[in-house]
Amino acid sequence: MDWAGASVDQGDERTARSVCALLFGRPLYDAVLLMVLAAASIEFAVLRIRYGFEDHDATFVRLIAGTAPTPFQYRMLIPLASRGLIALGALAHVHVPPKALFAASDAIFTFATFITALVTLKTLRLSPPQILAALLALGVIVDTNYFATETLNLLHVYDLPAVFFAFLATNLLLRRKLGWFYVLLPIALLNRETAVFLCLMFLLTQWGRMPLPVLVGHMAAQGVMVLAIKAAVLAAFRHNPGAGALSFYTTDFDPAGAAAHRLHDLRVLENLKVFITLRRLLHMSSIFGFLWVPYLFALKRLQDPFFKATAWVFPPFFALMLVVGNIDEFRIYSELIPPLFFTVTLGCARWMGSGVCPGS
Repeated sequence: MDWAGASVDQGDERTARSVCALLFGRPLYDAVLLMVLAAASIEFAVLRIRYGFEDHDATFVRLIAGTAPTPFQYRMLIPLASRGLIALGALAHVHVPPKALFAASDAIFTFATFITALVTLKTLRLSPPQILAALLALGVIVDTNYFATETLNLLHVYDLPAVFFAFLATNLLLRRKLGWFYVLLPIALLNRETAVFLCLMFLLTQWGRMPLPVLVGHMAAQGVMVLAIKAAVLAAFRHNPGAGALSFYTTDFDPAGAAAHRLHDLRVLENLKVFITLRRLLHMSSIFGFLWVPYLFALKRLQDPFFKATAWVFPPFFALMLVVGNIDEFRIYSELIPPLFFTVTLGCARWMGSGVCPGS
């Protein structure tokens, strides 16, 4: 079988019927698992709000009001939904605190990420102990990248939704639910522009699974969708302060802030210092909860072409972030978590010699 997805497709209906059983197939055990995941998600969200901090120029309140600088304001999915909830609350004479909405968003999307990962791992026919171990590893990744890190990792309401959208996109592409992928893509793009890498994941994982002209048509359609959404948010927030269409993050050495509008002050030089500064390099090595180390070993031995293809998302993502982001700001790597997570999980499953996914 050339692709894991082909084997998944054959049992897709059976898998869909058994999703309600979740993991153990026993209602009590599955209910306990759901409660643990929900409690962990809520506690994680509460701790993030309690101990984290927001960018003072791009707070959630300013994002809801539509007055935050760009490119932050372009990431409008959750702020727009929150504005609607606040308006509904006002109609019912109920005060809806923005901080509560922020925490609720974090909790909901963290929980949804765990459930999507669980369902996908079950689709890949891993055993319950392997799935539980994988969920624990996912918790380590999420905690490291979005909570237990240094001050560069600010709180942004769109980061954890981006993780969920990446996991859901991986599931849909694996199962070849391409129509649903097209429903998801614009939503993910409205949440954060790095969702464009889901298009790259589409290209890499569907290469060879469909005729080339069909694949080219898909990529053209996705390109139009990306450009249309980008043009819409640019037009909607054209009067906001900030970097505008360029979205280049620059050095902070100009006290007047003029550096934010000069192309020759890119972040790349500051980012390169990460690799020559011991403290920052040690911090960078903890990305993904150090699971990038087993990822390198698992990728080398992985026989599943679908997840092996997703490895090619990493080089362009890192290259782009080297120029326009802070590479030691772990929250920016949302779209890379599913490729790493599933590769490590399947590699460990293969090493354990049981519950190996189709195609491995």
